Amino acid sequence: MKKPIGRLKTAINYALSQKQRVYQIFDHGEMPLNNNHDEQQVRPTTIGRKNYLFTKSEVGAKANAMWYSIIQTAKLNKLIKTVCYAVLTFERTIKHNKTGV
Repeated sequence: MKKPIGRLKTAINYALSQKQRVYQIFDHGEMPLNNNHDEQQVRPTTIGRKNYLFTKSEVGAKANAMWYSIIQTAKLNKLIKTVCYAVLTFERTIKHNKTGV
């Protein structure tokens, strides 16, 4: 049997070098086998990234980033009423900026 060459050899060597990391799944049963859930959480941000290219000002870009951060935080914390959470956050931010408290 011939030894693999080229890209196949590189792929096999990489897989063998990652063996110890992959086998951690067996040591830590709570580790998920894939990261699909995390990828789905990041997706809106990556889709929004294309929209950021068309932001007309730096202030607008910062507002977009803040909005996406607030919405994703609400989703990650399983808050059902994300819009209410966003409004409350903005109200508190405005109050803080006015009073300094």
